[in-house]
Order: sequence, then structure tokens, then C-alpha cells
Amino acid sequence: MSSPIDNTWPHAPCANINTLEKRKFQEDANGDVCVNVCADIKTSVYQQNQTIKRIAIATANVEQSYVIPDNTKGYTIRNDGNGLMKWTFTATESGTQYRTLYPGELVEKSEVFLVSKSLYFQGSKAGDIIEIETWT
Repeated sequence: MSSPIDNTWPHAPCANINTLEKRKFQEDANGDVCVNVCADIKTSVYQQNQTIKRIAIATANVEQSYVIPDNTKGYTIRNDGNGLMKWTFTATESGTQYRTLYPGELVEKSEVFLVSKSLYFQGSKAGDIIEIETWT
């Protein structure tokens, strides 16, 4: 039985711009025939046009907003404080219809396309920081 063949290389992007296809050739169970194995690899394509905003909570439990850059393809929202953060994409609902981020927690979305969107948020402690990272 010969030694395993490991010819691995990334090549042109697949139909989904957010993944690269990786092809790997390996010996089969008998050790004498190569088979083609494919796997999707998530990449950091977006980080070329990255924006990071760190916004302090001015007043506890009062809604603030941030305009998401047009053509955003991915985002991360992180609670960099000690209190709870409530957030939503709908104005006036950050206190009623929201998602919660606990201290140190983050939410990340990729493969989105946001245009004319704002993020609405409020924190339970004044001075806490919400970090918003976007990729266009």
C-alpha cells in the first residue's frame, strides 16, 4: 500500500461568494484509487471593507440607533459591557420586541445583504459599550 496522497488547494470561488471550494485527493479504502473529496470552507472575504463602531450607552434603557452601511454582507454585534443589551432592526421596539445580548456575548451573521437598515439598541447600564462590526 502506498503512502496517502494529500494534494490540497483552494481554487476560484464557488457560486456562493462566501465560500471557497477545497478539493482534496485521498486514497480509497484499498489504498490504490484516488477519490475526489470536496468541502466548503468559510472565509473572511468581507474583512477587506470592515467597519467597527464602538458606541457607549448614553442613558440606561433608552433606545439608540446606528445606521448600517449600505451593501453590508455580514455583521457582528457584541456586548462589551456589564449589563444586558437589547437590539432589533425595528425602530421603537428595542424595549419590547428584541434580542438580548448578555455581557461578553455576540451575534454574527454572514451571507446577508443589508441596504437602508438601522440597528436599534439599548443597554441596562449607562456607559456600557455595544460593538458593531460590518463588512461590505
